[in-house]
Amino acid sequence: KMADDAKSFLALMNGLSRKNYHGQSEITEEFLKEQIYPELPQEEFEQLLSRCRGLLKGMVSADMDMTQLEAYLTAQSKKRDAALSEEQVGAVRKFWKANKTKIH
Repeated sequence: KMADDAKSFLALMNGLSRKNYHGQSEITEEFLKEQIYPELPQEEFEQLLSRCRGLLKGMVSADMDMTQLEAYLTAQSKKRDAALSEEQVGAVRKFWKANKTKIH
């Protein structure tokens, strides 16, 4: 499934973090959809957006270290509804490694 693609998921996490934590208001949800998931139905994209927002919020508010992140991602990938795929887990891990010190 396209929404599981790690590269796209990482791009969406980056886009949302720039929009929500770095004040880049020119990055709109429409822009992110056009650039990253043009083929994805709007409804699926919105689910993905809210998923990413939730992940970001959880990581940022707890200011997680990598150990906490692993536990968090394990829990997220075992959720019955909307579990994270292995690719998505990898993308989140990569994102947080690169951005942990930049967003609070």
